[in-house]
Amino acid sequence: MEQTLQNLPKHLIQRITSHATQWAKPQLDEALPSIGNPVWKMEKYLTICQSWRQSCLPLYSQEVSVTMDRQMQAIDQTHYWLPTIRSIMDCQAERFPRYAHMQVPFTAIVSGKLAQLLECEYPRAVFPRAEVIWLKLSKGPVDELQASRWGHNIREFVRVLRRLFPNVQLCSVSSMAVFSDEEHEVARHVGQLVAELVRVSTGVKYFAAGNHYLERTKLARCLGMTSITYAECAGAPVFMTLIRNNRRTLQHLNLVANTPELFAKLLVPIQSEPVEFPEMQRLSVVCTDPDYHRASAISTPGGVPFPKLEHLTMHQSYYPFANDALFRGNHSRSLTFMSIELQLDDTMLLREQGVLAAGKFARLAHMELSINLRNQYVDKQQAASIARIPWEIAPRIRHVQVEVPGFAFKDIFLESLSRATVAAQIEFLQIDHVALTIEDVVR
Repeated sequence: MEQTLQNLPKHLIQRITSHATQWAKPQLDEALPSIGNPVWKMEKYLTICQSWRQSCLPLYSQEVSVTMDRQMQAIDQTHYWLPTIRSIMDCQAERFPRYAHMQVPFTAIVSGKLAQLLECEYPRAVFPRAEVIWLKLSKGPVDELQASRWGHNIREFVRVLRRLFPNVQLCSVSSMAVFSDEEHEVARHVGQLVAELVRVSTGVKYFAAGNHYLERTKLARCLGMTSITYAECAGAPVFMTLIRNNRRTLQHLNLVANTPELFAKLLVPIQSEPVEFPEMQRLSVVCTDPDYHRASAISTPGGVPFPKLEHLTMHQSYYPFANDALFRGNHSRSLTFMSIELQLDDTMLLREQGVLAAGKFARLAHMELSINLRNQYVDKQQAASIARIPWEIAPRIRHVQVEVPGFAFKDIFLESLSRATVAAQIEFLQIDHVALTIEDVVR
């Protein structure tokens, strides 16, 4: 190899290989877990020379996988997509993994086989920098399980995980396992596993399409959580209680709900006292039913629910409150990112509440605004009110995306932008559903 290529700085080698292999850092904010990076793309760079090997090892070993066959007889020693515990140990790269992917049958956990295999095959393996565990559960054979040992085996599995990954902060559990009525007790122990994992971490992500039972677990009693992601499926009341019980420490909340009302329930007063999340910095609320109709009774939370909110995403069919609760106390001091979907009536309500007043969001730099007109008639006065929202409310705006399906007043949009004092500082502008000509853009 050319001497100059051998002597390239470490950070430059990593940028070259990251670009060539399309390497990416896992997105922790996503509700569903990442599938990881294709390790086979990085392997060839480990063989170029010693300097490239040392530079690429941290990327190659960024994620570690543990997979098991459905017969639960052995842990796979090779993996097409991610490096295994064995391959990382062979490279002496145990200090590099930050994320652990585990794809195993749930019955391998409750039977005790997985913990036993991990202890026997990797008795000295430790990954001290791993912070995130993605646990993807399949069902596996249920026959001949000793029910009396299930709880003990789950605790033993969590103990082994803590030995392998002593500094884990976030546990993500996803499962598609569906159990029959006769397997009710097995399904209930999925809830116990989630509770045990939450107890030893400060963050949890939960997505399950199976029939799991969380009600009879101690999950809601776990305190000190800083991050929770919940995709509504099973155990909604338990997770709502968990979120509310951790309201004083939560910093990140990602809620994927079937209906907008689920988010509103978070702010229902506790013993007549307003519910507040004093440390919340990132809040994401997504409703999977975009056509869900507005409830007849809309809540009016008191207090200051999110005083330190910096990053807000709310994608659901309507604004769930009858007041300015979501923006109270954070609009001028902390909010820098906002991606929000509204109905036409919501914009009128928020204007009445003073949320969309001029200069209201003093630090907001990134705004994504979608307004669903729902085939409502919009006159020119209403159109002008909509068109000036992004550049009127945020004096420091830099990134603007606007989507108003059915909006027919292009000239009003252009006129409001041309008059805006912030027009010169906007670095990114995207206006969907409004056909602009080259002359419009240049103007």
